[in-house]
Amino acid sequence: WCVPLLLLLAHLSKSMTVSALGLLFVIDLLARRRPNVRVLAACTLAAAVAVGLHTAVGDQVGMTQPHTGGGRLGQALTMGPVVLRYVALLAWPPALSLVQDVPAVVRPTTWAVVGLLVPAAWGAFGLWCWRARGRPLALASFLAFFVPLTPVSQVLFPLQNQMADRYLFLSVLAVALT
Repeated sequence: WCVPLLLLLAHLSKSMTVSALGLLFVIDLLARRRPNVRVLAACTLAAAVAVGLHTAVGDQVGMTQPHTGGGRLGQALTMGPVVLRYVALLAWPPALSLVQDVPAVVRPTTWAVVGLLVPAAWGAFGLWCWRARGRPLALASFLAFFVPLTPVSQVLFPLQNQMADRYLFLSVLAVALT
């Protein structure tokens, strides 16, 4: 009962902590144990409550904006190059910056598609390694990278800033696992 309560408090203090729910699964995956369904259900409820509150407050104070590119597809295409830049920043941290320019992508481009295929391939490879070979590390590194970026992926909740290096705070775990 402590984990969902403490996570709810964390969620209410910082919206990005809603990704902790996915990281609980990463911990269970690495420990090669079956997740506690009751704890995950309670944590999911806590995250849902927090997401609802954060979304309502974000809308009221102007933190959210319309989807770039006219809708979710345009927003996903815009985030393709951002994903590649995040991966590059983890590989080469001297490129970190306070300001990141993110141009809107309204039709598929090479970088937008590659930026969406890289995570799909990484996730598929990780899933294959885990299911076929019993090795969860590649899947855990994929989840450790992308789960913390989910709240700021812009596809679910379009925020004012499309990209910020601080969003990589927890995704550095993927580098450590890899």
